[in-house]
Amino acid sequence: MESKIAMTSSSEPVAGPEPKVKGLQKLKMTVVGPLTIGLVLILVFGLMLIVNIRTGEAGLQRALQASSQPLVSTAARLLFNPLYTLDIGTLDDMLDRFLGPHVVYVGVRDLNGHVVAEAGERWTADEQTSMALAAQALAQGDIVRYEVDDYLILTSPIAVGSEQIGTVEFAFATASMRATLGTTQRTLSIAILIALVGTILIIAVIAQIVTQPLGELAVVAQEIGRGNLDTPVRIRGTAEMATLALALRQMRDQLRGIYAGLEQQVAERTRDLARRTAQLEATAEIGRAASSILDIDELIRRVVELIRAQFDLYYVGLFLVDDAGEWAVLQAGTGEAGRRMLDRGHRIRIGTGMVGWSVAHGQPRVALTAEEDAVRLATPELPDTRSEAALPLRSRGRVLGALTVQHTEPGAFDESVMTVLQIMADQVAVALDNARLYTESQRLLTAERHTYGEISRQAWQEMLRTYREWGYRYAQHQVSPTAGEWPPDMVQAIRTGQVVHGEDGRRGVLSIPVQVRGQAVGVLSFRKEDERWTEQEINLVRAFATRLEAALESARLYHEAQRRAAQDRLIGEVTARIRETLNMDVVLRTAIREMGEALGIPRVEVRMATSTIRPGGKGAAQGDAGPTENRASQENQDVDPD
Repeated sequence: MESKIAMTSSSEPVAGPEPKVKGLQKLKMTVVGPLTIGLVLILVFGLMLIVNIRTGEAGLQRALQASSQPLVSTAARLLFNPLYTLDIGTLDDMLDRFLGPHVVYVGVRDLNGHVVAEAGERWTADEQTSMALAAQALAQGDIVRYEVDDYLILTSPIAVGSEQIGTVEFAFATASMRATLGTTQRTLSIAILIALVGTILIIAVIAQIVTQPLGELAVVAQEIGRGNLDTPVRIRGTAEMATLALALRQMRDQLRGIYAGLEQQVAERTRDLARRTAQLEATAEIGRAASSILDIDELIRRVVELIRAQFDLYYVGLFLVDDAGEWAVLQAGTGEAGRRMLDRGHRIRIGTGMVGWSVAHGQPRVALTAEEDAVRLATPELPDTRSEAALPLRSRGRVLGALTVQHTEPGAFDESVMTVLQIMADQVAVALDNARLYTESQRLLTAERHTYGEISRQAWQEMLRTYREWGYRYAQHQVSPTAGEWPPDMVQAIRTGQVVHGEDGRRGVLSIPVQVRGQAVGVLSFRKEDERWTEQEINLVRAFATRLEAALESARLYHEAQRRAAQDRLIGEVTARIRETLNMDVVLRTAIREMGEALGIPRVEVRMATSTIRPGGKGAAQGDAGPTENRASQENQDVDPD
């Protein structure tokens, strides 16, 4: 066997084993650098994604809260009148109109928490939660907010001033908005992932010379992650760094575009909600005017001006059907054009034109392009009209007239605008009908009061004529009848109907007329020694006089009722006596005796027309010897009825 032994000289050391290379030392800088930077970028972009997600969630909550609370507040004001009158049909219609892409449920509850009307699908089967939210809203007097699962619940009290009559509950579905936000965030994540992968591939070929520019880009990425999408991205360094900078810039631009699109969507929805809120506020304003103004002319003028101002319209006019039911007559119009048409008595025959068609059919009619509508009648005072709508004024099953609204832009009246306008037209119609009924009731009430006042005055005059002296005096704790001439201050008070306050020697004199239904029927005179009457004492005495007037009128009415009852009883007794026999001669004798005794009249006489005297005749018939009337009389003596 052959073996080889390596020998070295003593002057040369033997080489030891090579040291082991650790794992990190095996990596090259071109690998370590990109890996390190890649890890840093992953961390940065991850933080940026988390910040974007949280920012998106917070923005979604703020946008939803800002858009939902005005809607709930306005709805609470609009629902007051229908809930107060328990108009379930109007409540159902209004609740159905509130439903939308994000409003999935609207419910109205009374003060006891019971559901009065609701629309949409219930957000929970737990009735206690809704009742607790309603109770909390009534207790706080403000909107209560509650979030559960994919719903935002807002409960508001329905009140005017301090008067609360119920609550309204809105359920907003946040799932769709969260889905939109999730889609945006996923897109953003993909974009970030693509940019991250591209960045890592790019920096894989760089060396230490690009470390500083890479740090700058990392700072830029952090700023972008914080939401500062206006951060400039400088292109510097090698071609790879320039590529990385361009990728970062593209990512920033993509994020800016994504955010701009999201902001545009939010802005559009916010504008739509703001427009709806403005329309609902206009409806509420019309409702307030309709409920507070009872004068028909003032109400009509106020309504047309409010609608024109709230909807920024070119012209608004209101027509009412005439008594004959043939013409719709203009009652109010906005602007100079409206004044000119009113001056010339503008009217439209029912069945012609948009207004006449709307009145005849009881339905709204819209001309999105005014020139193309075959029914529309052009008005020379309104040359700039490009779109027009006519809405019927319906109340209690009748069409009272129509409302015409005109705009200078074509297609101005979409379905949502027409819905709100029709609600306002119905409110105006009901208000006009109520104002008409109020005016008629006031006229009848005034006539009734006038008639009753005249009857009362005549009754008092008749009663006062039956007394020569009628009055009482209280002095020294004694009440005694009055007599003699009236003092001058009392005469002045009853003649003028005014309070007489002056001095009579050393006595303070105060005379107050006692008036019933505007007629002075007496005078209260007060005197006190060596003192003047204070304002408080005068007001107290006036209050006493007012109570006395009411008491006197009540006593007169009671006396009149008693007198009529006595008369009716007396007539009944006399009639019963007369009907006790069927003999005509006995009937006549009994009648005059009973009437004479009942009335206290010394002489009563009754005669029957015989052949000598005929009703409407001039005397006895020719050839007769003389009158032969049957006669029965009583002269202070009893007549035997037998």
